[in-house]
Amino acid sequence: MRRGKIAVLLVIILSMVLMSTMVFASGKVLNIGGKNYVFIPRNEVPAGAHVLWVKSVQEFKALLAGITITQPKPKPLYKKNSQPRLLSSSGSGILYDYTQATAMAGNVLYYLELDGHYYYSNGKVTSVQANILPGTSTPFWELVSSSKEVSPVGLNYAWASGSATFRLFIGIDPVGITIITRSLSVYDIEYVPN
Repeated sequence: MRRGKIAVLLVIILSMVLMSTMVFASGKVLNIGGKNYVFIPRNEVPAGAHVLWVKSVQEFKALLAGITITQPKPKPLYKKNSQPRLLSSSGSGILYDYTQATAMAGNVLYYLELDGHYYYSNGKVTSVQANILPGTSTPFWELVSSSKEVSPVGLNYAWASGSATFRLFIGIDPVGITIITRSLSVYDIEYVPN
């Protein structure tokens, strides 16, 4: 009789723990390192998305603390105007920037590159074109959105900028799944020679 009561009590406690974990993991907020993280149920993770699982809150904190943003690629060298000044007052130039996020081990997680050029004539910009090239080096990080802007024509300088937002679904076993979003920005400006 006593064993039966203990078994029933254990089943009730186990059920309560499992139910509280499911409720907690479906919309509850957990404060980790002074920042609030909202946990979502597994069925809210989009189909095809990869979830990176960690074993503890400490591993979660270490993973996020290990992400650093760097700008390792220098701007390519070029000549703004290859023709002598007496023959022509027009030319072109390059707009370029690159930034990336790396893990503690130095692996690139995600990156953003600005690749553009501009043309000028008589000291004024006549055309500006730019592309932003976002990417990820791991299946866990995915691109959410990206945007770019370029300067108007008619100025004595050209600029371009871009940004991209990436996300990571990360699961803390047995707490649940949360979404981490990070953004990168790129920018370059060049003045037209007089």
